[in-house]
Amino acid sequence: MRLTNNRTGRDLGYYKAYSAQLGALGMAGQRRLRSSTALIVGAGRLGHDIALTLATSGIGRLIMLDPQRISVSDLNRCPTARASDVHRWKVDTTAGLLQGRPFLEVIPIVGRAEELASLPDVNETSVIVSACNTTRARIAVADFAAERQIPHVSAAVTDARLGIGGFVVAWSPSDRDLACPACFLKRNGRLSRNESLLAPVTAVVASTSAWYVVRLLSHGRSFRLATNCLAIDLHTFAMDSFRTVRRPDCPSCWRGRAEPGRSK
Repeated sequence: MRLTNNRTGRDLGYYKAYSAQLGALGMAGQRRLRSSTALIVGAGRLGHDIALTLATSGIGRLIMLDPQRISVSDLNRCPTARASDVHRWKVDTTAGLLQGRPFLEVIPIVGRAEELASLPDVNETSVIVSACNTTRARIAVADFAAERQIPHVSAAVTDARLGIGGFVVAWSPSDRDLACPACFLKRNGRLSRNESLLAPVTAVVASTSAWYVVRLLSHGRSFRLATNCLAIDLHTFAMDSFRTVRRPDCPSCWRGRAEPGRSK
């Protein structure tokens, strides 16, 4: 299902709708958002919240990718879901919520991160956001982003039994020394399932991730991140921002670039 809303050249309505942001982003930054496409992989609570924030920030096109349907246990992960949405595809529920929003095109795709390379709708992506819940899917997104040289933001929420917070990693092809999100993962590793997730914590991580996306898009592809990692600890209400260089043995980092001593 493709939902296409009013995304015509009527600047008058668009810039009026986002006039509150122009003082911070400027006309050029807001224009870049309008012409950008964000691909969000994972439509659980994290991906859902990121999509809503980007939509209200004025992005022009959203692609949502997820292979799952909504279950009763997802109702705390999808705040806008109704009882009638149980058993619907997660991407259709989020896209349906945004239907009718002006200046926005939403493309929901039922599929897996491992299928990204075969999906025609993702070819013009400006930024990829990973909100996946498996290591395999997160690595597949990192591989795809590096191969296509597309900025990539990865968001994760900590199991609340282990900590109250989360982690955001941003990667841009304009800075070749930055660690990519896959640098922090083991290829044979497993993310915990049936984790305990607190809705307010997920919302904070999602909004922070969306802000990374807005910064990357509104400044243009040449923008260099001063820091690419953010550790969020909501137990102590602390955030630690730092810059991490890529792992020399990370296969994802080497995709789309020449290895030392070899031509591409």
